Amino acid sequence: MLFQSLTVIITLQVPLIESCVRTIPPEEVYITSTPDNFPGPPIPIVPVVTQGPIIEDPENPENPPTTNAPSAPCFNCDIEAIKPTMPGGTTFSYIDREDLCKITTITCETDNMGSCASIVLRADLPGSTETLDTQTNVNKLTWELACQENEKYASVFFADITRLYCDFSGCP
Repeated sequence: MLFQSLTVIITLQVPLIESCVRTIPPEEVYITSTPDNFPGPPIPIVPVVTQGPIIEDPENPENPPTTNAPSAPCFNCDIEAIKPTMPGGTTFSYIDREDLCKITTITCETDNMGSCASIVLRADLPGSTETLDTQTNVNKLTWELACQENEKYASVFFADITRLYCDFSGCP
């Protein structure tokens, strides 16, 4: 009797389940599918500009010559002008990364590889001196500076850096 009751209940449920499956739209079933064209304006194609000589159009002499100069030139900042005066037993080093249009990675570190209680990197700005970073229980502090159009360095929150300071405390 129990088997017959279950058979009847299951057979009555199959048409109900089939009708539900048919009403689910395909985009809900195939979640991983993506449209071949996204809505919105087409993405503009920008020509690549490289350095090169002035090129004149010999077929149309009325057109002025064009140059193939880079559209966003890198700027020249001098890290030597703002580098800190370091106390004995410490080192200031830097790496200019030309691949990112003059990002300079600076490092303040102790020479003895011992851990300092804190290393603080400060910067003089036109109107104040601000703390760029503080690290505790370390032997070095690394920070990145970006070169600006006015050929002065900037940090994450501060621009026009005129001088850097590395303050070490609690070093062995």
